[in-house]
Amino acid sequence: MSSAPHPEAGRRLLPHIADQVAADTPDRVLYEYPSSADLTRPWTTVTARQFANAIDRAAYWIRDNVHDTKATSDNPTQVLGYSGPPDLRYYILVLAAVKAGFVMLYTSLRNSPEGDAAVLEAAGCTTWLQALRGTHIARVIDLGTPFVASLRLVALPELGFFLDDSTPSPPFPYTKTWDEGRRDPVWVLHTSGSTGHPKPVTRFLDSVAFAEANTLLRPIQGRPLLLHDIWGARAYLGFPMFHAAGLNNGILWPLVHGGTIVLGPPDLALNTADVVADVIRAARPEALYLPPSLLEDLAKDEATLQLLGTTKAIGYAGGPLSHATGNRIVDRLPHTALHQGIGTTETGWLPAVLTDRRDWFYTHVHPDTGCELQDRGGGLYELVCVRQAALEQWQPIFSTFPDLHEYPFRDLFSRHPDPRKSDLYRYEGRIDNVLVLSNGEKVQPQAMELAIVASPLVGDALVVGQGRFQTALLVQPSPSARSLSLPDFLATLAPVLADANRTAPAHARIHADFVLVGDASKPFARTGKGTIRRAPTVELYKDELDALYERAEAAQGEGGVVDFATKESLRGSLREAIKGLASTDKDIADDDDFFVTVGLDSLQVLTLRRQIARDVPDSIRPADIAAALIYRNPSLAALTGALWKMQSAGGQAADGEGSAAEQLLAEYSRTLQAIKTSANGANGANGHATNGTNGASNSHTPTFVLLTGSTGSLGSHLLNTLLHTPDIDEIWCLNRADDGGLEKQKELQARLGTADSLETALTAGRLHFRHSRLADDHLGLHDDDYARLQRSATHILHTQWQVDFNLAVSSFTPHLAGIVKLVELAASSTRHPHLLFTSSVGIANRSAAAVPEQFLSDFSTAGSGYGESKLVAELLLQKAAAVHSLPITVVRVGQISGPVTLPKHAGIWNPKEWFPSLVAFSAHTRRLPASLGRNERVDWIPADILAQILLEFATASTAATAPGEATLVHAVHPRATTWSDVLFPSVLAHFEAQGTPLQAVPLDDWVATLVKEAQTADDALSAKLSALRLVPFLSSLATTSAPRPLFDTSIAVQKSATLQSLPPIAADSVEIWLRQWGL
Repeated sequence: MSSAPHPEAGRRLLPHIADQVAADTPDRVLYEYPSSADLTRPWTTVTARQFANAIDRAAYWIRDNVHDTKATSDNPTQVLGYSGPPDLRYYILVLAAVKAGFVMLYTSLRNSPEGDAAVLEAAGCTTWLQALRGTHIARVIDLGTPFVASLRLVALPELGFFLDDSTPSPPFPYTKTWDEGRRDPVWVLHTSGSTGHPKPVTRFLDSVAFAEANTLLRPIQGRPLLLHDIWGARAYLGFPMFHAAGLNNGILWPLVHGGTIVLGPPDLALNTADVVADVIRAARPEALYLPPSLLEDLAKDEATLQLLGTTKAIGYAGGPLSHATGNRIVDRLPHTALHQGIGTTETGWLPAVLTDRRDWFYTHVHPDTGCELQDRGGGLYELVCVRQAALEQWQPIFSTFPDLHEYPFRDLFSRHPDPRKSDLYRYEGRIDNVLVLSNGEKVQPQAMELAIVASPLVGDALVVGQGRFQTALLVQPSPSARSLSLPDFLATLAPVLADANRTAPAHARIHADFVLVGDASKPFARTGKGTIRRAPTVELYKDELDALYERAEAAQGEGGVVDFATKESLRGSLREAIKGLASTDKDIADDDDFFVTVGLDSLQVLTLRRQIARDVPDSIRPADIAAALIYRNPSLAALTGALWKMQSAGGQAADGEGSAAEQLLAEYSRTLQAIKTSANGANGANGHATNGTNGASNSHTPTFVLLTGSTGSLGSHLLNTLLHTPDIDEIWCLNRADDGGLEKQKELQARLGTADSLETALTAGRLHFRHSRLADDHLGLHDDDYARLQRSATHILHTQWQVDFNLAVSSFTPHLAGIVKLVELAASSTRHPHLLFTSSVGIANRSAAAVPEQFLSDFSTAGSGYGESKLVAELLLQKAAAVHSLPITVVRVGQISGPVTLPKHAGIWNPKEWFPSLVAFSAHTRRLPASLGRNERVDWIPADILAQILLEFATASTAATAPGEATLVHAVHPRATTWSDVLFPSVLAHFEAQGTPLQAVPLDDWVATLVKEAQTADDALSAKLSALRLVPFLSSLATTSAPRPLFDTSIAVQKSATLQSLPPIAADSVEIWLRQWGL
């Protein structure tokens, strides 16, 4: 059983803990291990007294045999290196070194000699304690580099020397107080080296003392901490002792939690499933703590699965466990708990709360750790630790990195689908492992890899495809499958791959042509804990993967012939090609939208583009067939017409966008005309609403706001502003999520520092969330909810709109249908609410003249289908105001910047947007562009201030507006500044003050650096620097000569006092953004 927390838990130095345990319970067994290779013979036990005695003897030995002569001001504590057999010397030396004033460095036996040399040199390790066997230092010395050549070797006695207590060692004096010793290093390990050479990681005494403070953490909803049934048990620890989980737990569980660690045979360097099974049979441990690779192997065999069932608890860490394996354990072993532990070399175990048995693969991070799951888009959340003084003893990461205020772990999670379990998150993989395909689609490969490796056929599986147009599978057969021929193995693998594809996004699925079977003589590169090193493995198979893609791309490009003989043959051949891509036998109508109805993704668009380009007649250049042509013409009728016109026009792309937009405008205008206006409306003779905010009455009537898109970036700030406006009596938020966006909203408001306001409004019944599909009848709401809106709504704030500049205007039809449905609500409502719509300055991106605050109808000025869709929406709302005498305001929103007025500068400008990406890349290269070309003018508005401006627009009186006339205003900064005048010098000054100055360079040179870096960047760098994925846009800053059009704000400043008095963007705002980005 785990011992009760010590009164000084969290403020005790590790050597004192060991001495105290020996004094209080000298005969308690801390460790058990086999006495010989024959596990049936009696095992060796080590008591607390023997362990403390061994530590003292080792401390004297270090003092007498290692001279502290190489410590420097940079490394005040001399670093001693060691690797050897997996025995107790790893644990003994840690505490002995601390007592003697040294620190131990342990390296992985899986490291390359070059990797070891890099760690030793970076850590300043000048002395190596050499075991008689089980060491690999000779390989490092053979490199002959100047640093390793100077390495001093000291022979280390065998384990028996230290454990011999026939003549007890005198106690080694260690008298440091907590304050004197807390910042002394306790050990040095290293990163896994998944993307390059490993790097040393030093932990300190206060860090491991904080781990003891975990025993003080409170239960959450009556649930204890995860692993509580393993810490104090007789637990077999299956991790290498040089690994953080093997070292940290092997020392702390016996000393802090009262447990006993069962170890395997000391003459085996690395564990296998067979070894673990033998240990379980011989030692009968109560619990196991294993790497997932070992647990996968043990659970595949029925006999060893039942052996696992003799334990009360199994924990795993260091990587994920396949869903199939975990469920098998949970289903078949009802008396054995399964726990997923999460930790890092830098911080140790992350305190988590026990979950339900069926939720074994979810993590409930303890709230007192200060760790947050921050939204990274696409349903993924990154684990981030935010520093809080009150939680210091449970935040050991800030012992390792004392200068940081926030630490992103770079681990991604997805939230539990059950709203009642919103604190549970499923591990999805590392940010570094996210694959970015050549079409910009992102793939998180881990779920597919786990599904595939769960098969008994598969030994290892790696999903690859960084920078490629398609994912591929690199797979190693299991030993039992190696006897199969290649065709037989692939045939047997096919259903496994099909199952994995079934749950994957369409763009991530692996085609049968994209499977590469690895060579048994070229095993995958691995870390010390046994997980695959992704980048080195991909590099190992680079030539084979290049050849695979060349063959597969050629095969995929074959397809059916795109027949340009007649317009009908072109239409028919395109229909068959698209049916093949969509894997459907259903007929595709001429007007079916490729993306909305058929469901094509960007990868399939690229394949279709290649097929068309292959078969074009001589009058069309293959290079003229771009993916954008398909996006702009997303139906058989449109694409056939565009291609046929190109053929007739000698290869010139036909611009059918204007006509498509005009057709949509005409179609939905007819629908608007048919909407019936409520006979019970509160309109006066002039057709204007007379509710409390739109009319002239001084009496207060309840203000009821309907907000769409509250979980968007702008929407979250707008909701925050509404919550802090006392005159707003009730707020309803409509979002597409099943829970109406409530859980995501909680997270967003927490990041804005306003979670309390949200909870208060929910509790008071002032705030409501509803699942809605705006294009559906009654907005997809229940009848009673819709009737409530008809009775009560005074304002409709519509911000929900898909942002995708690739899509054609016709793909935005659900959004345009939503506009009509919102007009229908407003027209049928008792109080005729003021409807405000956030449009975009993108409706006039191509305008050569200044843009007035007027409704426009020239679709040629829009730069994309997105801009055209917003323009169609504007014109529909103009018509709705005229036909139904509704108070309507259209706001064309410009560039939204990061917030600047929130308490403690909470919130953040999304680091993946173009400007934050530009600055981050500049910090990386130490080069900053002196101009921003087309985007030189800075007329941005911070998100939090824009929300207030929008509310002022929404509540402004409409009495001055002519009956049936909608209001149109521009939300751009009326006092624009420039990059060169303000932002550029502010960014330079910031980095100069940090001691990391940037070089000013011409924009062309900066873009050239970006393009070059993008061509050579590895997976990790591409994931870290989003600018590498924005090359086309950022390059256009230098290549597009015309500046962005000016947008008039004469009407806007009359309707918003905030906009009228808004000061220009200044250095203090720039400084806030830079701090938000951690730069």
